[in-house]
Formats: sequence, structure tokens, C-alpha cells
Amino acid sequence: MVWQVIFQWWRVPYFYMFHVWDLLTMREELGGSRARRKTILALVYIVMWSLWRSRNEAVFGEKTP
Repeated sequence: MVWQVIFQWWRVPYFYMFHVWDLLTMREELGGSRARRKTILALVYIVMWSLWRSRNEAVFGEKTP
């Protein structure tokens, strides 16, 4: 669900992903300029890191997601 909303926001067609690798390599399927593909990959990294950090705060800290 999270990725579906993010892909909509980026105006990128949604891909069904079964592994993290699918998410990291999907930029090759999108086409467009090299700068656009690199930007999408950077945004994927940022979202993955943000989700991981939120999860860690919920598990190891006293914050709720």
C-alpha cells in the first residue's frame, strides 16, 4: 500500500514487487532520461530508509508508528 501511494505521487506505473531487488531494478523498466532514473532510485533509497527508521523507532523505542 505504501509503495502504491508513492508511485502514484511520482506518476510512475505501479509494479508488483516480491523482493527488494525488484524495487531497486524497476527503474530500468521505466525508461526516460538517466537523470530521471537516478532520481527515482534515490527516492526509493530515501523511502526505504525512512520506513526502516520508523520501524526501528517503534520496535526499539517508545514511539508508535
